Amino acid sequence: MTAKPPKPPLRGEAAYRAQKLEIAKSNEAASSVARRKRAAKDAASVNETEKRAQREMKTLRGRP
Repeated sequence: MTAKPPKPPLRGEAAYRAQKLEIAKSNEAASSVARRKRAAKDAASVNETEKRAQREMKTLRGRP
């Protein structure tokens, strides 16, 4: 079994493109995490608003 020699590091334009792709992947992953966190935060806010409205309606029903 013969081992392949390691590839030499990228240089110039190829290195720039490879780094640009790596950064884009990292940004996409971070954006995905942020979207999930924001969605969870928004859902919690909506739930809290609904609960607050329900509590308010319960207190209003008892008053003449």
